Amino acid sequence: MSKKQSYISTSTTQAELIVVSEAAKELIWWTRLFKSVELDLHEDPTIGCDNLHTVRLLNSSAPKLITKLKPVDILGHWLHEQVDLGSIHVE
Repeated sequence: MSKKQSYISTSTTQAELIVVSEAAKELIWWTRLFKSVELDLHEDPTIGCDNLHTVRLLNSSAPKLITKLKPVDILGHWLHEQVDLGSIHVE
């Protein structure tokens, strides 16, 4: 799904973090719904991202992207935490 973003980003990595965070929120919601109805898909919840820098940033041991946009920083840290917890996988 595409829609107009509410943030103005200055790099593709920032834009990808915003998009991946929206996808992650929906994926976590669907995962919780499936668990509540006891449906097991036997697959890890995975988000595909075509920006290698974003994928490396989220899968590395420590996030290194610091921007002047506080909402983007918060989304990046939240995504990194979800990847570390195993709630989502980013490829």
